[in-house]
Amino acid sequence: MFRKRWQAIQEKHHFPDGGWMLYSTDKLLRHKCSAGGVVTEVSRYLLDNDIVRTALGFKYQEDASCFKPKWVYSKADVASVGSIYHEVPLIKFLRQSLHKVRPPLLIITLPCQIKAVRAICEKAKIPVYIISLVCSGQLTIDATRELFRRVTENRQVVQYQYRGEGWPSGVRINCSDGNEIFLENNHSIWTVIFHAVVFNLARCFSCKDTFGVGADMTVGDPWLPRYVRNETEGVSMCIPHNHWAVNNINKMLDEGKLGLQEIIPSWEILESQRGTLEKKAIYLAHPRWISTLRGLYRQPWYMNAVFFKHIYAHMWIHGKCMNLLRHF
Repeated sequence: MFRKRWQAIQEKHHFPDGGWMLYSTDKLLRHKCSAGGVVTEVSRYLLDNDIVRTALGFKYQEDASCFKPKWVYSKADVASVGSIYHEVPLIKFLRQSLHKVRPPLLIITLPCQIKAVRAICEKAKIPVYIISLVCSGQLTIDATRELFRRVTENRQVVQYQYRGEGWPSGVRINCSDGNEIFLENNHSIWTVIFHAVVFNLARCFSCKDTFGVGADMTVGDPWLPRYVRNETEGVSMCIPHNHWAVNNINKMLDEGKLGLQEIIPSWEILESQRGTLEKKAIYLAHPRWISTLRGLYRQPWYMNAVFFKHIYAHMWIHGKCMNLLRHF
């Protein structure tokens, strides 16, 4: 079953315009952002040139220790917050604040939110352009709280950022006593919590769209060996899905807002996300077994006896189960 699902995923995805490896030519912005600063740069460009008049932004809310959506109306208001690895109630926010939108609108979404965003905007007769993020799975805020529990030693968190300050960078946690805690995006306790499955949203286990093919443009990390080995400042893998995206990327290249490193073929786009695609193929091939595993992981006795006390044992158990399912 897994092999059939994996083959179907490969056959389904074909990107005729390839993956454009882009970065902001603003060195400070490129360094500050998650991966090259392209989403921030594109948002600023579209607002500055009146291609859109409202864009989705985010702000950190200290009392809730999470990021909340907001509308921005000018280039100056666009701020980079890095990637956000907790669920944001985007659809609810969109429905409740449509009256504040000055069309056209720019929305940055996960693939699973695209259809709802388009339906809401179409009903409200609001032209919308969508940038989708390549998604390996979204988490509840409890994943971040579990990280805090493990590393902050009960100090109060006043701000944090999941990504930025180079690539692939990591989580920066600022505490009330002035200390900053940094954990790498790869090979740290945050990586373990991120991949532990315990905190993933339920819909992640039935996801069939990693790339947000219904968006105008998709942006993600280039997890290819040559980038992992050599890249430090950040490059965004951008997949344009229509002429609007291609035209605006070319305009930004001509005006020197973006730099182009290379354009990779469709098969390399898939290869850059191979781990995520194989994981989702297993989920789709064996939904009952995955549901059983998730039910086990959520049991209070398992959380207390295994996950909280021996998280690496949990990862070993889950890894063995996934490898077993891969062969069926």
